[in-house]
Amino acid sequence: MAHQEPSSGGYSVRTTVRADPENKRDLSFLTSLPGAAEKLKILSADLSDPNSFDAAIEGSKAVLYVATPVDF
Repeated sequence: MAHQEPSSGGYSVRTTVRADPENKRDLSFLTSLPGAAEKLKILSADLSDPNSFDAAIEGSKAVLYVATPVDF
């Protein structure tokens, strides 16, 4: 799976998720990956606010952008 490749390659990974004020989102599919506790950081970001991605991309060597402004 695509989300396993960066973490299995020894990289630290930061990812963003849409804000979930009621904290009902299940992110265990990410947090249960091997090495996630040490190598994965999950941040909230808002697609309508470009500045909300600053913390996620600060100091990064590469950015993979895969998002859509459409809620399903």
